[in-house]
Amino acid sequence: PKDSAQFSVGEYSFLDLNEANEFALTQSTKTIVLKKSGRLPEGTYTVSSGITLLIPYSSSATVHTTKPSVVDDKNNDRTAFRSLTIGSGANLIIDGVLTVDGQVLKLQSIPTGPYGLITLESEGKIELNKGASLYCWGYINGDGTVVAHSGSKVYECFQLTGWRGG
Repeated sequence: PKDSAQFSVGEYSFLDLNEANEFALTQSTKTIVLKKSGRLPEGTYTVSSGITLLIPYSSSATVHTTKPSVVDDKNNDRTAFRSLTIGSGANLIIDGVLTVDGQVLKLQSIPTGPYGLITLESEGKIELNKGASLYCWGYINGDGTVVAHSGSKVYECFQLTGWRGG
């Protein structure tokens, strides 16, 4: 379909995330990059242990994990650089790493500038199994669900407001 997401592993491109995952398992490059924004249709998709799925915020496709890219200046040009829509009935199972990347404004812990985006349609699901990690420095939104099972890790911006000095 015209709205299909496209993924890459190194110089190789894939329309099927499961095929990209299987290919990445055999390569020295263990990162699958969302190359073209689009939609995952109904079905089950897996990111295996040892593999990273990156929704990038720039063409550099650098993976930021426990520490996001931190910038000093606010960039009001907030737009999705790449976006993945997880369609109704699509289940993305993470045994490895999912990074929804972006830049974070220093001292404020808010995304700024271009960002990676995942939109979960109703009945769309991301499932993090034991040992999996989700690093969300961009945005995940929509009506679907993210389930983090015991033993998985989720990192995201956290901003505390409503207290004196906050």
